[in-house]
Amino acid sequence: MPADNRSLVACRVCGHANPGERRYCQHCWSSLAGAGAITAAEAAAQATARRRRSTRHRLIYASIFAILATGAALAFYTSNRPAQPLEAATTSVSSESPAGSWTMVSHDLRNTRYAPAIPRFSGQLKWTFGTGEGFIASPAATADTVYIATGDRRVVALDAETGQVRWQSATQGPISSSPAISEGVLYVGLRDGQMVALDAKSGQQLWSFDAGTPITASPVVASGYVYIGDGNGVLRALDAKTGAVRWHTTVGGWIDRVPALSDRYLVLAVGGEVHVYDRETGAPRVLLYVSGGAATDPIVIDNRLYIGSSRGVLLVMDLDWRPPFIYRNYTVRKLWSWLWLWNMAPLPPSALLALENYRLGPPTEIALADDVLYISLASGKVMATDLETQEPMWTYSGAAGANSSLIVAGDVAYIGTSNGMFNAVDRQTGTALWAYPAQIAVRTTPVVNTTGIYIAGANGTLYALR
Repeated sequence: MPADNRSLVACRVCGHANPGERRYCQHCWSSLAGAGAITAAEAAAQATARRRRSTRHRLIYASIFAILATGAALAFYTSNRPAQPLEAATTSVSSESPAGSWTMVSHDLRNTRYAPAIPRFSGQLKWTFGTGEGFIASPAATADTVYIATGDRRVVALDAETGQVRWQSATQGPISSSPAISEGVLYVGLRDGQMVALDAKSGQQLWSFDAGTPITASPVVASGYVYIGDGNGVLRALDAKTGAVRWHTTVGGWIDRVPALSDRYLVLAVGGEVHVYDRETGAPRVLLYVSGGAATDPIVIDNRLYIGSSRGVLLVMDLDWRPPFIYRNYTVRKLWSWLWLWNMAPLPPSALLALENYRLGPPTEIALADDVLYISLASGKVMATDLETQEPMWTYSGAAGANSSLIVAGDVAYIGTSNGMFNAVDRQTGTALWAYPAQIAVRTTPVVNTTGIYIAGANGTLYALR
C-alpha cells in the first residue's frame, strides 16, 4: 500500500485521526506514541461510526432524562394535588381522655402524657391483680373501670376501687398493644394480626379487622377513625364503628410507636424517619429525619413536633415546613449536606426549629405539661425544661434504670424503673415525694383516674395505688 495512504495516526484514547507527524492528539491531547497508522478511508469510516454512536447515546440520555422528568413531575403533582374526598366516617368518636381518666396509652391525641385534673396520691397499695404472663401493654382507666390487655391472651375489665373482675374476654393471640377506650368501646390490636373492638361494658366483640401481620402498636381513635400500624409497615385508618378501611398507606418498617395528631396532621415515628400525613385522607405531607433514630413517641402542640433521638438530642420541628422541590431528591439532599459540611454551601433547608443536646444518654420518654417538657433518661435522671425560656428547671436523679413511660398527673410526675421502684416527683420542684417498691421492673405506661394510679409490672401483676 502506498506510504501516503498511511499518513494518518489514530488516537488510542478518543479514536480521532491525526496527521502522522503529531506527537499528541489534536482532539484530546493524549500521547500518540505507539499509535497505529490508518488510511484516510479508514479514518472517514471511524468518524462516521463515532457520529452514529454519539447520536445514539444522545437519544438514550434524552430518553432517560425525559422519563425522569416525567416521573418527577408526576410525583410532584401526586404529592401536591388536593386529596380526593373519602367516604366519611360513620361516627365521630375519639379516645381523647375525659377529665379524671386515662383512656389511651399517651392520654391524649397529642401524646402529651399529661392528665391535669388528678389529685396527689400517697403511694399506698389499694389492691393487686395477678395474671399468668408479664405485661407488655399498658392499662387504660375510666372513672370507675381499669382495662388491661394481658400476656396470657385476655382483655380484662376491673373495678377501679376494688380490683374485682367485671368481665374478661379471651383473645386468639397474645397482646402487646395498649387498649384505647372511646364512647363505650374498647379497641386493641393483637399479635395474631387482628384489630378488635369490644363492648367496654360486657367484653362482647363488635367487629374485627385482620391485618395479616402482627399488631404491636397501640390504637388512637379520632374523628371516627381508628389509626393503627402493623408489622408490615402499613398504617390504616379504620372506621371506628364498622372496622372498614377508610385509607391506608405503606410507611415501611415495623410500626410499634403511637402516632400523634394535630388538627390537620398525623405524625408517626418509624426508625430514623418521622412521617407526616393528612389525618383525614392519609396523603403524605412531609418526611423528616431523626439522626440516630427516634427514642420517644412524638408530641405535637400547635403544629410543632417534639421528639427525642437515640443520640440524646431533643428535636423541635415545624410541621408546616415544606422542602423546596429540588430538595426532595435523596441525592440532592446528600450532596447539599456534604457541601455544607465543607463550608461550600449554605445550611440545607430544614424543618428544625431548635434542639437541645442533653449529653446524658438517650431519653426513654417525654411528657409535656403547661409549657414544661419532662424528659426521662436511660441514665436514671428525669429533667424538666421550660419551653419558653429554654432553661432547665430541675433534675431528679433517683430513677435508676428508668424503663416505664414518664407521665405527669396533676402536679406530680411518675416514673417506673428496672430496679422495681415506682417514683413520684413534685413536677414543679423535682422533689421526691414517695417511691413504691413494686420489686419488679415496670416497663409500661402507668395510668391514672381520680381514685388511683395503676401500674402493670413485668411479673404480670397490676398494682393499684391510692
